[in-house]
Amino acid sequence: MKSIDALMHEHRVIERGLGVLEAVAERFERGENVPEEKVMVLLDFFRVFADLCHHGKEEGLLFPELEAKGIPKEGGPIEVMLYEHDEGRNLQRQMREAVSDLSGKANRQKFIAAARDYIALLRQHIWKEDNVLFKMAEQVLTEADDKRLAEHFERHEREHIGEGVHERYHYLIHELETEFVAGAKHRGEHHSEVVAKCAGEKVLDVRTIPPRERHPLIFQTFEALNPGESFILVNDHDPKPLYYEFHHERQGQFTWEYLEQGPEVWRVRIGKLG
Repeated sequence: MKSIDALMHEHRVIERGLGVLEAVAERFERGENVPEEKVMVLLDFFRVFADLCHHGKEEGLLFPELEAKGIPKEGGPIEVMLYEHDEGRNLQRQMREAVSDLSGKANRQKFIAAARDYIALLRQHIWKEDNVLFKMAEQVLTEADDKRLAEHFERHEREHIGEGVHERYHYLIHELETEFVAGAKHRGEHHSEVVAKCAGEKVLDVRTIPPRERHPLIFQTFEALNPGESFILVNDHDPKPLYYEFHHERQGQFTWEYLEQGPEVWRVRIGKLG
């Protein structure tokens, strides 16, 4: 469903943001400095993209639609999701308060604790929506419902965050990943370890790579391709969410061919079009 696919794609972007936040928290734990403006930009991503845009679509559009279809708000997954949205906002406030003065040890510790709690909360929250609530939605929404929701989602973006802002945050997370999650040296080390050649074709095996580093490495490998070239992605789960991300950010620029589909290993040939 287009509407649910759009929300799941946003989940993947939010997960990438959480990976950046985790890397920032780890730097603080090691006593390293992180420019305050970079932290504020990241927190702005969660406030605008994750909360105002994504959670706004769910609370103002999807959840009421599901209630109308008979999924109760009280005592069910919708109530849990709303509670967790509020918990996330509270943790965001704690991080913003702490970042006002990161020179003090107490504020750094406050930021780290709130960041860790926020990361754990949203990762579990996203899993629940992807694997429980959205599955229920796909059972009750009609094709007409889906089309209407998708149109309303697009209007929500324009009216509440502005034209083109959604895409700007995609680029922002990519830039922050480059700086904090997979710096040039770190990425190069992983690249040499996991990219091999198979009959002249690159093979990228991400099974041993931490989840937060996989997508940046995959996109780096794709960008390094010449038109007409491809690589084989090896993963330990179906990379369908990655397909949605490619479709959103590189539509018309890539090919996608499953070579093996589980149950333990998935292999996909990803090519770059001319």
